[in-house]
Amino acid sequence: MSDFADLCPLDESRTSRELIIKLVVAHLTGVTVFCNLVSLRNDPLNSIEPILFLFSPLVVPVQTTIGLAFMIFEFVVNVIKSPSSIREQGRLLDHRWRLLFCPKAEPKPKVETLEMSQDGFLGMPSEKKPARPNLDGGSAWVRLGSTIITFGTLFHCVATIFLYNRRIELHGKESLTVADNRCFEIAVGSGVVSILSIALLLRFPGFTQPAPEVDYKMGPREDRFYLFFRGDPRRCDRWWQFIYIKEIGSDSTADTFLWCFLSSSLNGTSIVVSIAKFTYPGLYEGLVTQEGDHISMYDFYRNLVIIVAILIFIIALFKRRPQKDETAWSIALLSLVALSSLALLVFGTIFLLYPFLFLWFPGMLSGIGSILFIRIKELRMLLGQPPFALASDEFPPCPALWKDPMAEYIWSLI
Repeated sequence: MSDFADLCPLDESRTSRELIIKLVVAHLTGVTVFCNLVSLRNDPLNSIEPILFLFSPLVVPVQTTIGLAFMIFEFVVNVIKSPSSIREQGRLLDHRWRLLFCPKAEPKPKVETLEMSQDGFLGMPSEKKPARPNLDGGSAWVRLGSTIITFGTLFHCVATIFLYNRRIELHGKESLTVADNRCFEIAVGSGVVSILSIALLLRFPGFTQPAPEVDYKMGPREDRFYLFFRGDPRRCDRWWQFIYIKEIGSDSTADTFLWCFLSSSLNGTSIVVSIAKFTYPGLYEGLVTQEGDHISMYDFYRNLVIIVAILIFIIALFKRRPQKDETAWSIALLSLVALSSLALLVFGTIFLLYPFLFLWFPGMLSGIGSILFIRIKELRMLLGQPPFALASDEFPPCPALWKDPMAEYIWSLI
């Protein structure tokens, strides 16, 4: 670690005004580029999706990656099971790809005209295709302008990520504030959104065909699955649902809030990773004796996973075992072994998945409340750090307030 004595002079340090402007610009840029993507996909803008992106910018790369991974996984598995159905699976892959990435078809307006009958009287109205105005030149210029702006946004995101990594490489994570972590999170999400927008603007192969029309509530379950991970505005129709109740709530809205919560981060660390770091060591210390020698936490959980896998294998063998005439003692012994294995399997599985209940339960009960709790806590952390608060041993002013000279040069190019 370098000497910070002369690193942060008063006249060359980052100020609270500078960080506020940085945050405002990052949020405005992020929500603008997201609304541009929604418009390019011909989705309605009067939805909660832009606000959700503002709270959880990483939800777009997370949900896009999951949807793409499931698509490829199902294609590979189905082709391996039935190689002769590769053409059918290819058509299904194309269908799902268009659901996930392609824009919706624009509705074609109908124009009614009154036709003159042979006897000179006005006849019945008939449908006629509207004359297409000569807007190709104007449309091309608008598309070109949108493309240039989107490329500029992508450059802004890449520069933010570069400067973020540069601060870490030069002065470690101590040089990062909550504002830096938040801007990095927005830059990653906005960068993915910009790439998807450029693919639509430049009409890359695979992004030109219209997406299939699917009813979100009554359509096939597989199609609704990919529409959900596309970020379809219809998935969160009851955005005012603060607390989820099965009988009167919307499952899709609760799932949307849950994914946004799981995609959130707190001061640069994923909320999933943060809770796992908090709960797994606590369970390990609570169940493993502290007296004498004991295995490490890594070995403990590794052995637990191995035991659960062996028990699953044993139970699978019992289910596949053919029924035969056996004595009562052998049947009782086999039943005891099976029940013991099942009990140990349930215990081990619950033990492994227990930390994720801290994520699933609050996220499903009130996903939007969990997201707001994280953002409010992050705001309090920001206001408790320099330059918004006085320096302390926990939050020293340097290197957090170090002003990167390369940042001023890069932003001057925009």
